[in-house]
Amino acid sequence: MLGVPEMPGRSSSRSPLGPLGPKTSDDLTVDAHTAPALNTRAVRPAVPSSLPSRERLWGRLDEAPPSSLIAVSAPAGYGKSTVLSQWLQTRALVHAWLSLDGGDSDPAIFAQSLLGACRSAFKNRSVPGGLRHSGRGLRAREQALALTQCLEQLGAPLVLVLDDYHRAASAGVDELVAAMLEDLPAAVRLVIASRYTLPSRLLANAARGKLTTIGQSDLRLRTAEVTRLVQRYAVGSLDDTELGPVLQLVDGWPLALSLIERSLHGSMPLAEAGLNLAQQREHMVAHILGSLSPKLRRGLARLALFDRFCEPLFIAIEAGATEDFRTLMHHAGIMCVGPIGERGWYRFHRLFADALRECLQGALTATQAAEARAQASGWFASRGLIEEAIAHALRGGNTQLADALLARPEPQDHAEPPSAVARTHASDSSLPVATPELTPRELDVLLLLGRRMSNKEIAGELHISEATVKRHAHSIYAKLGVSGRRAAARAARQLHLAAGP
Repeated sequence: MLGVPEMPGRSSSRSPLGPLGPKTSDDLTVDAHTAPALNTRAVRPAVPSSLPSRERLWGRLDEAPPSSLIAVSAPAGYGKSTVLSQWLQTRALVHAWLSLDGGDSDPAIFAQSLLGACRSAFKNRSVPGGLRHSGRGLRAREQALALTQCLEQLGAPLVLVLDDYHRAASAGVDELVAAMLEDLPAAVRLVIASRYTLPSRLLANAARGKLTTIGQSDLRLRTAEVTRLVQRYAVGSLDDTELGPVLQLVDGWPLALSLIERSLHGSMPLAEAGLNLAQQREHMVAHILGSLSPKLRRGLARLALFDRFCEPLFIAIEAGATEDFRTLMHHAGIMCVGPIGERGWYRFHRLFADALRECLQGALTATQAAEARAQASGWFASRGLIEEAIAHALRGGNTQLADALLARPEPQDHAEPPSAVARTHASDSSLPVATPELTPRELDVLLLLGRRMSNKEIAGELHISEATVKRHAHSIYAKLGVSGRRAAARAARQLHLAAGP
């Protein structure tokens, strides 16, 4: 058993736990009858050699100081476990790995599982032994003290990974882990991976300067990372024309790249691999929609009207309440990118957006869709996001509302950068100025220029080369009759072209 040696003067035979429980680590045990089986859950997942190197993220993990918390949070499919496993393997770090499940939501079982994982990690070393009782009845702080004493007794640097924390999350476990963080041994780095942002009490209890956070935006694959892997397995050299559609589908999502890679391993042409990914997408969307209640499907149909959304907008368009939004994100979050920014914006992943909207056709009547657009227009306007408010009014056919919004003076300072909603109002007769005929890709570039993104950042966002960005930018300047990106952004606002997120 993992624990600390018997303390001097203590009998090896103890009475049952008192009302306050014991106060040292020799009062816990790894009980094979109550703790979930650890034969596979305490093993670090294997990492295929074909996966791209994530040195960018490994460097972030390397920088985490001793006695610190590393919080890794992102929806399913973003490679949280894979990145951590790659890091541990590449750096040859001593570690204990525990993949949590629902049974670990009981703090006593959680403690037993954690100790069992440490015991598995140190099976070839001399480890403390003699933990006596199951830990039931112990207060969180007492359990935490016992656990940290055990970790201290190991006397070696250790990376302790709690994977799939969302499966075991409970008030009791959160309290136990928060207490552990207050006294985490100097040689231990605690890594928690979850599909959701960790509770604030865990983040707050990480000592100042000893918290490393890695989120969805960090885990997203960069264009160069995707391109390297695709080029490795594709037959012959590939140009932007061949890579572009696949990069758009992948949209930085590691799971999508993994599916592409499997197809390429079978010598499938790249174009066919992209088509195969699109077909798998249809099945995934159908499966997710099938898991939703009729109410949540209607709420999702309302959100699908928008290029970006957040919880307050969800409530404003009468899609549901706060709890409905969180339940929806629990089931459908895999199709989303976010949350982004202080307001917590989301957008649908490019792989899923069109397929989702197609599947949801008919879920709302034209009247219901127009009402949702009008409600969204009012919500955006109330927050100073006039361009988006106008765009939704026009999309909902409410030209009277759009005219009223157009007559408003332009706000001096936006609460946040305006976000792209409308890209196609060139033919709308209610617009006061004729819109130059920009191609869809030029509109994409113009939207990002308006956000003051560099050519390199735009190339990464759109999965194209910097040379292609420059070519589109020069074409935009010529069509708008301007000489630079700032003037192009001003012209876009005057023409009521949407500015993108």
